[in-house]
Amino acid sequence: MSSPTTQPTSAPAPDSGPEFDFVTWFELNRRLILIGVAVVCAALAGLAVVRYLQKERRAKAAKELLLLTPPTGPGEAPAPVEAAKLLALGSRFAGTPAGEQAQLLGAGQLFTGGKYAEAQAEFSTFEEKYPNSEWVGVALLGVAASLEAQGKTSEALNAYDRAIAGGGDGFIAQARLAKGRLLAEKQPAEALVLFEEVLKGAAASTYGEQAAQARAKILQLHPNLVPPSTTTNSVVVRPAGATNLVPAALP
Repeated sequence: MSSPTTQPTSAPAPDSGPEFDFVTWFELNRRLILIGVAVVCAALAGLAVVRYLQKERRAKAAKELLLLTPPTGPGEAPAPVEAAKLLALGSRFAGTPAGEQAQLLGAGQLFTGGKYAEAQAEFSTFEEKYPNSEWVGVALLGVAASLEAQGKTSEALNAYDRAIAGGGDGFIAQARLAKGRLLAEKQPAEALVLFEEVLKGAAASTYGEQAAQARAKILQLHPNLVPPSTTTNSVVVRPAGATNLVPAALP
């Protein structure tokens, strides 16, 4: 009888046999590992450079904005700055806090100078570029005010609605005050609601006085909008030594 043919056994994979250890694995994969480490190091170094340059760019933008708009002392009016210079700085340092502020300040200068259509365009551009900015409420109010200044009342009311929906507490209060002022003559009831919302809102401590004055003026002109007085309850009071019961109204 012939002996059975012995089948050749396959050698264990270099990374799976009992003799496998980290040194063996490293030697087998040295080239790939070194390439991978080099790629990671290059990526980290590049990220560090980008962050440094971004920080440096933000600092430079803030410095240039400070040079254009130096701080003033108490009671001093800030020196006028050309809108073009502010807008140029905002464009050059787009994406930095100082760049955002420069664009808003430039748009504000256009508005102050009576260039309402140009101001509206700059405020709208800011809203499109920085929808998540902490100052987007300023841009929303700027668009609405620019439209109002151009006599586009219907569009301005819609823009104030967007400011109410998308601004912070202070911006919402200002938008409600502005919209209420526009509605006061022809739609006093709606204006009254807006002023009362300001009085109840988070920014009441800042804008409450304006809202209260506007509300009082509407109620003076339209007494039919005065809310009915609350019916008071009565209690019976017995004065010391008295035998009769005297009704007294609670305030």
